[in-house]
Amino acid sequence: MGVTGIWILVLPVLVAALYSEDQDYPGVCEIQGAPGIPGPRGAPGILGMPGQRGKDGIPGASGMPGPRGPPGDTGKCDAKQTSAFAVKLNEPFLAPDQPIVFKEVVYNHQDQFDLTTGVFTCPISGLYHFMFHMETFQRAVKVGLMENGTQVIERATGSKDGYQHISGTALLELVKGDGVWLESKLNHTEFEKGTIQTVFYGFLIHEN
Repeated sequence: MGVTGIWILVLPVLVAALYSEDQDYPGVCEIQGAPGIPGPRGAPGILGMPGQRGKDGIPGASGMPGPRGPPGDTGKCDAKQTSAFAVKLNEPFLAPDQPIVFKEVVYNHQDQFDLTTGVFTCPISGLYHFMFHMETFQRAVKVGLMENGTQVIERATGSKDGYQHISGTALLELVKGDGVWLESKLNHTEFEKGTIQTVFYGFLIHEN
């Protein structure tokens, strides 16, 4: 499966994650406002006929209902916050032990992924899903998914004839200001001739 193929799998996930943000309304709010003030009491009913001695009289007619009370306060519902990015790179990594800088943006509407540094900065505390996929041709690759300088996962493949694939995924609990990025783990002396195609994306699952 090439990079084009992996995007067929990636894009539906991104569409599902970003759907609510692309709407012109913030979504259905299930919060109800406070009850309205009760209306004034209705007029008394007509008196019933007096009964005979020792017997109850005929009940009077029901009174007219009072006017409707004023409406209650409208409930307020904040729009759901979203955070997501998706980037691509179709060339080898420039240097090891530093964030990989991506050249092509698929989605970065909130500008939370910095194309200059290659770092995603968490804007909303919550649970995030990150995924990367690489297709290499005659080239060794070793990469780590980093959170604030700490490696979360590492994936590698050796240099062989033909194509090789590596991928990784992680769920990370982040707080506002945390940084996440991909980092090459190979030394300059280990670089070979060949190609690397990389996709990297992440999105907020739910905020805390």
